[in-house]
Amino acid sequence: YPNLPTATSVINNNQASADDRQKTGSRFYCGTATYQGKSVPATIVENSKYNEPFTVIYYDPNNDDFGEQWTPQKRCEEISIRFQEIYDRDSLTYITVDRAKWITDRQVSVVCSVREKKRSGCEQEDLLFTLETDDDPNKVLEGLMAFRKSPTKNRGIVRGKKQPQSFAEGK
Repeated sequence: YPNLPTATSVINNNQASADDRQKTGSRFYCGTATYQGKSVPATIVENSKYNEPFTVIYYDPNNDDFGEQWTPQKRCEEISIRFQEIYDRDSLTYITVDRAKWITDRQVSVVCSVREKKRSGCEQEDLLFTLETDDDPNKVLEGLMAFRKSPTKNRGIVRGKKQPQSFAEGK
């Protein structure tokens, strides 16, 4: 994820020190961000080349698509950890969408980071996050890639039932 400012899987707004960011380049963590005037769980990234953290994913606190055990807060925490672990492993070089082959009882679309460009299929260890049933995988990936390319000009993606129709609505 060379262009993306990154943060760590430190939970509840624990901020990385400048020394830690210099060592790792990027850090992902679960914190909070303002979305539609409310404080919501968010996967946040920090990078030493930027002076501010960026929100990668906003989690709608009213989203119950994943059941009681996967609340938006828990998803934020787990997904932030996955981003950091995969960043540490291979810098989130190649991001793709796929159907989870390791889930046998239903078809589930996922966003993942693969280690090689020629390998487009996702394995369980590549999983960044699971998509909701109504999600268009290509649109989610498009939004994530726009943010990655220019985090200062594009907002992070929103995970929840009601997607914003514009940047102003999302902000």
